[in-house]
Amino acid sequence: MSILRWMSKRGGDPDAMDDGTFVDLAYRFVLGREADARGRGHFLERLGKGAISRDLFLRILIDSREFAETRLHSDLSTSLHESRGRFVRSLPRARRIVDVGGGCQGSRRGAMVEMGYPYPFERLTIVELPSADRHELYRTESDEAGTVETELGPVDYLYQSMTSLQPIPDGSVDLVYSGQSIEHVSRADAASTCGEVRRVLRSGGVFALDTPTRGSPGSSRMTSWTRTTSTSTRTASCRPTSRRRASRSCRRRG
Repeated sequence: MSILRWMSKRGGDPDAMDDGTFVDLAYRFVLGREADARGRGHFLERLGKGAISRDLFLRILIDSREFAETRLHSDLSTSLHESRGRFVRSLPRARRIVDVGGGCQGSRRGAMVEMGYPYPFERLTIVELPSADRHELYRTESDEAGTVETELGPVDYLYQSMTSLQPIPDGSVDLVYSGQSIEHVSRADAASTCGEVRRVLRSGGVFALDTPTRGSPGSSRMTSWTRTTSTSTRTASCRPTSRRRASRSCRRRG
């Protein structure tokens, strides 16, 4: 659940809150405690003077040492979610984006927007299985069509397997993101997906992949490749010993 949605359930519309209520709820959600008088006074003063925005205030709390030491690594699900969010926020600026398996329960804005992708875009297309083909935990009453307008740009959906990215044109996409999705298909289907990713990426486009590490519960592989005219070249990565199989698949597909 996003910070703002959590706040809205407990204090109403965050945009209508006064700074004091916003700060108090942010401390409770992010740090799991009441705001100390010194910290509360400091942030209220800076918010009141316009020295920082509310978004920056939240980011300061999330990037704090206290959050890392007491919250981020004390709970597995919180740690994984935040590490994914940091990866998404590190992705490059892109006009046209495809998110493979990027649906988000409770929000049609999609996972990338909810996890804080920082740049505006011309269009984000989410490729998601039809509801009837998903695990029962992720099924919805219907597959909603239409475009969702977000603060970053329009988001639309293709309800189909990730092994085909049709009707997205060849060489038309700047960034493809696959977050915790490719591990749900067979190796053959993963190879087909990599081939489709290469087809839709423009020269210089980026494929960013985030997937759990086999044999290491609770850890993930996060890596990215840039498409050139002749090959897919890895340009940025984490966990270098764990990306070997994904790298081979992308190289085999071009």
